[in-house]
Amino acid sequence: MLPLVTTTGQNRQYKPFQFGDLQALVDKLPPIHEGGGLWLSKFNQYTQGQTLALGDLRAALSRAVTPGDLRDIEMTAGTVTKQDDILLALHLNTLSGVLRAKYPLPNTMAMPKVTWDGKQNPREFLSKAKDMWVQQTGHHPGQAGTQEGWFRAAILAGIPQAVKTVMEDNPDMPGCNSQKWENHLVHHLTRAQEAGEKQQKEVEELQNLLLKMQVGEARRKVNEAKAKPKALIVSEVPHTPESCSPPPWAQQPPHYHSAYRGRGMGNRGPRGGRGGPIQRPVIASDQCSFCLERGHWSRECPLKAQRGRGRGQGPPRGQGGYCAPGPNPTNQMPLAWDEWEGQEGQE
Repeated sequence: MLPLVTTTGQNRQYKPFQFGDLQALVDKLPPIHEGGGLWLSKFNQYTQGQTLALGDLRAALSRAVTPGDLRDIEMTAGTVTKQDDILLALHLNTLSGVLRAKYPLPNTMAMPKVTWDGKQNPREFLSKAKDMWVQQTGHHPGQAGTQEGWFRAAILAGIPQAVKTVMEDNPDMPGCNSQKWENHLVHHLTRAQEAGEKQQKEVEELQNLLLKMQVGEARRKVNEAKAKPKALIVSEVPHTPESCSPPPWAQQPPHYHSAYRGRGMGNRGPRGGRGGPIQRPVIASDQCSFCLERGHWSRECPLKAQRGRGRGQGPPRGQGGYCAPGPNPTNQMPLAWDEWEGQEGQE
């Protein structure tokens, strides 16, 4: 909301602040007893971009000072007879001087300090600091005197401690002119700025290096985790061909069959008990079922004739009682011992 609004024909019409807007503005302003220049500087800051009238400043001052103090201010500035719709810019310089004189700064602690952030240009920092000082005190800090000392103290309080120490330890700084003091300050601020940028660059490089190392370590752990199961399989299940069973189609070792039943064995089992299983040899068509030799049958077997002469005797001494069969022919037929005995009875 603008106190002075533009209407048709470019004629300005005064429109005072509403109560809520005026009270919100006054609540943002510092106490005027901390410095008239500071109060007016904040007033201009919060109303920047608006076209103000003399009545707007009167309304704000009426909430900051007593009616008697307000009348004294306007009497000194010569605005008592002026109307509220008069542009404030026409009398601002006069009113500013009166407010600074009536409510001076008690000391430098009342001055808001301009803090250098390390990225700001040193010359630009000094220029803004001097403008702020002029707005709040009405005195240029370049002039020799008390204001110059206060300004330098306020500047040193807002810069890095290292630069402040260098400036204070320099014996040529106290009492020197403003140009020399400012040149030294800009030089040391520039060096501090370059050192800060170099340090920040080193920190960023270290952070990038640390990040790469962390990524490499993470990749190494992932690769180890992938390779670990394979290593376990190789170590836990070693390749041992000797322990594997031969496939069913592989050539089997030859089996040996008993050609005779030992003396007194009868139909005993493997341990001599009766009723046990009997080995059934595989007999070829041209093989003797008694001695398992080829070329004759059991009725023509000479060993069988010897058995007939001595019933119950085993094979001749020195022959062992077992004989290995020859190569197995393609045509084979099983024959049990009880069948042999049946054939023998018939013969």
